[in-house]
Formats: sequence, structure tokens, C-alpha cells
Amino acid sequence: MFSLYTTTTSISEKTSVESALGCSANRTQLYRFINHILDGPQGPIKVKDFKSVIASVASTSLGLDVLHEFLSTNLNRTLNELPNGQEIAKYIYSILATKMTDRVQIEKLQNLKNTTIIPESVRQSFEKSFKKVNDRKLWLEKYSEVINQWMLENQEPLEEETITTAASTESTITTEIKSTVSSITISAPFSTVSPKPSNATYNVQNCRTVLLVTILLLIVNKCIL
Repeated sequence: MFSLYTTTTSISEKTSVESALGCSANRTQLYRFINHILDGPQGPIKVKDFKSVIASVASTSLGLDVLHEFLSTNLNRTLNELPNGQEIAKYIYSILATKMTDRVQIEKLQNLKNTTIIPESVRQSFEKSFKKVNDRKLWLEKYSEVINQWMLENQEPLEEETITTAASTESTITTEIKSTVSSITISAPFSTVSPKPSNATYNVQNCRTVLLVTILLLIVNKCIL
């Protein structure tokens, strides 16, 4: 796939292949991909594509770990051998500071900026990026309970709950319909022994039947809606 990335003349195809390479679940392939940056302007990755390659690798948690390993191992080479080495180092660190969130990852970032001998301008950039990590951490600590409560209140129902609710609703509708039909049957006077009713009685009975059927239809429509 990397050969396709370096040979294709289609911008859209190159972008798609770059994203696929950056999303790889193979640590060795990811490291090999990002390591081509050290080949410099004469390498298979063009200088103008350095940042997009870094961003694609940073799209997964495995990629973030690989990116941190790359920077901590090759920081001096990046700064000294690449024409835009300081810019690349600052960019990688800022990406890591934006996306790394757990305690171990944050400690790695802190160690990287504190224990490495780097130019002052780079250190200041690292400090600025790391400050955002602390600010985000404090914000999360302050609002974590509110966020958790909101998520609990707005989470989608589980599939089992949905099925149970649907079954319960169906049962309720069936019960109401049966109950209504039962009441209609009971209410409608019927006897083979009774004398033939008059026309007036027929009219009353018909009206009652129509009324009950209408009520039944209203109940069914209400349940369906």
C-alpha cells in the first residue's frame, strides 16, 4: 500500500491511502510509515505532506503511542536533520498534548519536555502545549460528575430495553383491544328467546353498537400513534 501512496498521481487516492496507512493496527507498519519523515526532502514522503501524515498516524490510540515513541527517540534527529525540524517537533508534541488523556500518557509528555535538551523556543512551545493538558485535566475534574449525569440521562436505550418496551406496549394494546371487544360483546343484547325488538329498539341498539365500535377504533388509533 505504501508503494501506491508514493506513486499515485490522484490527490484523492493519495489522501485515502494515507488515511488507511495511518489507521493500521500493525505497530511495525505505523512506525515504518512515520519514520520515513526522517528521510527528509529526498524521501518518499514530501515535506508538504509531513503534517498530514503525522495527523493520520495520530488518529488512533496505537498511532499516538507510536508517535510519542518516534518523537522521544528521534527528537534530536528531527531537530538537527530536517529543514523544518523544529516546526515538525512542535507539531507532533501539540498533537500528542491534544489527544493524550490518561495519567500514563500525560507523564510521558511531561518527561519528554523536562528531560530532553532542546532549544528554548521548542521548550516554550512544549510548555504551552502541556499547559493545555493541565487545563483540560482540571476542567474534566471539575465537570466530570455533570458530564456523567448528562450522559446517563441522554444515553440511548439498550436493545433489550427497547424490545421489552415494545413488547409491553404491544401487550397493553392487545389487552385494551380485548377488553373493549369483550365489553362490546357483553353490552350487545343477544338472545334467541327474547321477543323480536321493535324498530325503536333496533335503532338504539345500532347506535350503541356504532358508538362502541367508534370508541374501539379511537383506542386502537391512539395506541398505534
